[in-house]
Amino acid sequence: MILSDVPSRHVSGAQQQAIAKWVQDGGGFVMIGGESAFGVGGWGGSVLEDVLPVRFEGERQREQPTLALVLVIDKSGSMSSEDRLDLVKEAARSTASTLDPGDEIGVIAFDSRPVTLVRLQPAANRIRIAGDIRRLSAGGGTNALPALREAYMQLAGSKALVKHVILLSDGQSPEAGVSALITDMRDADITVSAVGVGAGAGKDFLARVAERGRGRYYFSQDGTDVPRIFSRETREVTRNAVVERDLFARVAKSAQVLRGIDFDRAPGLGGVIPLKTKPLAELLLRTHVGDPLLVRGRRGLGRTAAFASDAKPRWAHRWIGWDGFPKFWSQVARDLMRQGAASLGGASLRITPGADEGSFRAVVDVDASTGFVSDLRGELQVIDPSLPAGAEGHTTTLAAQLTAPGRYEATVLGVRAGQRLIKAQMFDDGQTPPRLVAEATGQASVPYPSELAPDQLGADPAWLATLAPDGSHSGPIDAVVTTPGRRRGRASGRCGPRCCGRWRCRC
Repeated sequence: MILSDVPSRHVSGAQQQAIAKWVQDGGGFVMIGGESAFGVGGWGGSVLEDVLPVRFEGERQREQPTLALVLVIDKSGSMSSEDRLDLVKEAARSTASTLDPGDEIGVIAFDSRPVTLVRLQPAANRIRIAGDIRRLSAGGGTNALPALREAYMQLAGSKALVKHVILLSDGQSPEAGVSALITDMRDADITVSAVGVGAGAGKDFLARVAERGRGRYYFSQDGTDVPRIFSRETREVTRNAVVERDLFARVAKSAQVLRGIDFDRAPGLGGVIPLKTKPLAELLLRTHVGDPLLVRGRRGLGRTAAFASDAKPRWAHRWIGWDGFPKFWSQVARDLMRQGAASLGGASLRITPGADEGSFRAVVDVDASTGFVSDLRGELQVIDPSLPAGAEGHTTTLAAQLTAPGRYEATVLGVRAGQRLIKAQMFDDGQTPPRLVAEATGQASVPYPSELAPDQLGADPAWLATLAPDGSHSGPIDAVVTTPGRRRGRASGRCGPRCCGRWRCRC
């Protein structure tokens, strides 16, 4: 299972749970980075973050946060109408609470002059920041320039990777000097978005500020959707909270999955998502500056991996042309692939064909470090991957009986042809609730009935070879494969040795 630069909103909670169970049962899963992956794609705190071998809050130095955000809020007298200021205060508090603790936030209110409510500081100071925002009150005129200048000065001293301003106003502000200031901010890699509230807002002015500031412009008729706008804008700017610069892969740990690939000859990658390796996970590749690049781990019976860069033409555009690119990804996929059998807790599973068609025998040996374990309850699940989860026949459960010290067996009958995933679980019922002691998985292939074999169907290969696929001459069978639903020519030939020769006969 591969998710390549996929945002969390495209994968439902039920689908995430299904992926987690797939891995737990022995499947492989890799998440590949990009502008919509990992934390910037909304995966923080999700089921899949728990499954993967990395945390989505990368290794950030305290002196270099990822994001510095300053809210510049109009507090003129008109903001007191329709509870606008209360809605804006709620939006500001919510924005501060959703930032990562290492990010920075500041809040500057303005009427005819600016008032710094929250000087730019780590978002970890949530209680103090929320208290300072509550002090916001309406009154006065509207002049955004001094407040924007103060935001510029505070952000200029920040070492954050991304610096951003959200300007909110419901009035008409003088425009003199604003355009030049926004240009200076843009040259300092500070972006500006703008939000207009109510019919009295200077919509054209705010739209120009956002355009020149390389940000986005929003309009709210009555302020009720300002919290949603702030939340959306914070997500948008967080998407840019990635490390975009030339980075080169370095082997952090030798492994079979990397064998035969010369990473010293690999071209650079254009960016990565900051990640942090979990305890017990394996850091296989890192960037030349030490950022995790490829991390591998185990979850239940399955294997997982995270690749911090992308695998498409944005960051990996040079890798795509590198001769090691296809080999790297084929080896990663092979490494994560279900290996046919996996175990946990000293259990092993052997599957042998049964005496009857559609049957097989499963033998589970449980050998803990202290010796054979013979007082467990054995349970065998036969899973048909061709059926959707929850459908009738997808999972059949039966008991595995103790037949020798540490050995449990079950015979499965009446299985239709196809592939099956077999999962054996051993429980200690002496505890409440019963504890899973050991687990093993394997695969079984149930052959089709012998009467369906070609030599039992009366097929005549010599006669089949004489058929003319297009009605005029003998040729390869793919010569008749054309547009679906259309017939090429008129097939001729005989349906048997005594065929009447008529088109579509049934003799």
